[in-house]
Amino acid sequence: SRYACIGGAFGQADLYQFVANEPSVRLAHTDITHGPQILAALPMFTAINSVLEVDLLGQANAETAALPKGGRRQVGGIGGLVDFANGGLAAPGGRSVIALTSRTRDDSSGLSRIVPKLQHEITLTEAQADVVVTEHGLANLRGVSRAERIRQMIQLAHPDHRDWLEQQSRVMKLAG
Repeated sequence: SRYACIGGAFGQADLYQFVANEPSVRLAHTDITHGPQILAALPMFTAINSVLEVDLLGQANAETAALPKGGRRQVGGIGGLVDFANGGLAAPGGRSVIALTSRTRDDSSGLSRIVPKLQHEITLTEAQADVVVTEHGLANLRGVSRAERIRQMIQLAHPDHRDWLEQQSRVMKLAG
């Protein structure tokens, strides 16, 4: 039988009523829904997660957001992101996809969500970087050199921020 196995449900009373009465939904402990051995055993398992920012090496932050006038604000914890990303990387034929918009706003005041180097929380490391997607394309980071990672990540950034990222990568000597 097919069912959705979830680790929790948070919402209004009608959601709780649905989950309690729906036979295709099964609540289970996170050892089951996020268990590394269970996820890694799923052929072609693809984890799709969103984050707040990714740096030019593919490291991702899903915990704190940059504020327009400087500083940071805690907006979440790591939750199951690391479990699912690692499950996707370990599963036969699996992938781990990080999806985000290239900047924080649609207008010219938006900050780049592709940054030279994470300065704060690193939720996913460079070694865990696989696929990153923005509205400008896809970067396939698994097994490529640092120089190639940087090139691909700059292409994912909003065009207004690409020159700045290119310059910062040279100043910081990220590929070397």
